[in-house]
Amino acid sequence: MSSSLALTGLVGCGSQPENLLPYVHQPEEIVPGKPLYYATTLPFAGFAQGVLAECHMGRPTKIEGNPLHPASTQRVEEFEAPQRWGASSVHSQSAVLDLYDPDRSKSIQHRGRVGTWEPFLDWVQTKIDAYDGNGGKGFRILTRTFTSPSLTSKFQELLNRYPQAKWILYDPIGDDSIRQGAQLAFGERVDTIHHFDRAEVVVALDSDFLTTGPASVHDAHAFMTRRREGVESGAMNRLYSIETSSTPTGVVADHRLPLNPSQFETFVWALAQRVGVNIEPVDESGLDQEFLDRLVNDLKDHRGSSLFIAGSWTSARTHALVHAMNQVLGNVGKTVVYTEPVVPFEEDPSPSLAELVQEMNDGEVETLLVFDGNPNYDTPADLKFAEAYEKVPERIHYGLYHNETALRS
Repeated sequence: MSSSLALTGLVGCGSQPENLLPYVHQPEEIVPGKPLYYATTLPFAGFAQGVLAECHMGRPTKIEGNPLHPASTQRVEEFEAPQRWGASSVHSQSAVLDLYDPDRSKSIQHRGRVGTWEPFLDWVQTKIDAYDGNGGKGFRILTRTFTSPSLTSKFQELLNRYPQAKWILYDPIGDDSIRQGAQLAFGERVDTIHHFDRAEVVVALDSDFLTTGPASVHDAHAFMTRRREGVESGAMNRLYSIETSSTPTGVVADHRLPLNPSQFETFVWALAQRVGVNIEPVDESGLDQEFLDRLVNDLKDHRGSSLFIAGSWTSARTHALVHAMNQVLGNVGKTVVYTEPVVPFEEDPSPSLAELVQEMNDGEVETLLVFDGNPNYDTPADLKFAEAYEKVPERIHYGLYHNETALRS
C-alpha cells in the first residue's frame, strides 16, 4: 500500500508545467477548496457497489459508500454531519488508486502503436457488413461475469443479430462451484441470499463472508447488527468457523476449527449426515468429535434460525451439501432465500474457455473481442491461451488497461 500511495503522488502530482486557465462559464457547483460528491457505482465480482466519490476540481480523491444504496447497509437518518456516507469495502476504498495507474489506456492502439478512431470505425463497418452476410460465423466475445441489465441486453442483441457468434464468460477467480453446487442440489441455477440478521447460529465453511465477496459489507453489517442485539438481550448469536487457512471471519468466530484441506470435505460430509441429510455415513476417525458434537447439538436446538455458508473456492459438492443442510434444518425461507440468477446466462449455455481455445487453435475464430479482461495473463497455464490468441487474425481488446492482452491485440 505504501508503494501504491507513493506512486499515486508521483503520477497524480507531477512537476510538469501547467497553465491555469479560468472557466469561460464558471460551473456554480465547483468551488476551489470545496469537495463535490458524485453518486456512482463500482463493479466488483460482477455486481455493482454503490459509492459516493469525493472530488476536488474535477479530480476524484476519496471513495465512500452511498447511503442510498442497499449495499451500504446504513440508513440516511443515522448519519451525522459532516460524515454523510455509508459503509464501503476495502476494494471500493482503494479504487481511487486505479485512476492514477500508469498502465491505464490513454488512446486507441493498433499492433502496439497509437491509432485513431476513424480507421477503427471504418474497420468495424467492414466487419459488420461481412458478418451480416454469414450470421457472425467466426466471431467470438470473451467477457468477465457481470450483472448489468443494459450491458446484457446489448450483448444479447448482438447475438440475436449474429446467431453464429458465441459469447464466452470467464473469471480468473469465479464462482463456478457455487453455480454447479446449486445445479446439483436443485437441478437449476439459483442465487442465494443470506439473512445474517435473522440467524442465531452461523456456520462458515471455509467462508470469509465478513470481508470477501460482493455482499461482504452488507453481510458484515447484518451479522454485527444481530450480535449487538444479542448483547443487549443476553442471547448473542454464535459463529462457527471451519476453515483451512486463517481469515478475518475465523479470527472473530466464537468457535474456530482449523482443518487440513484433505479433511475439509470429510468434515462437511459428516456434519451433513449428522444433521439429517440422507447420505451415507463417513469415517470420522480423524475429526474433532467434541467440536462436531457441540456444533450438531447447537444446530438442532436452533432449527429455522441457523445458517450455513460455504466459500466460493470450495467444491460444488460442498455447496450442494450446504443447500441440503439449510433445507433439513428449516432455514430456507427464513435465514436463507433463493432467487432467480442475475448473471446473463440462466442455464449456463456459454461455451467454456477450453472450447474457445480449441476453436482458436483450429482456426475457427476469425475475430475475438475481449471485453474487460486480461486472459493472456490470468487464464490457466495449461490452456496456453496466449499462444492460441496469436492465431486469431483479428483481435480486439476493450478495457481500461494496456495489459498483456491489449499489447497483443
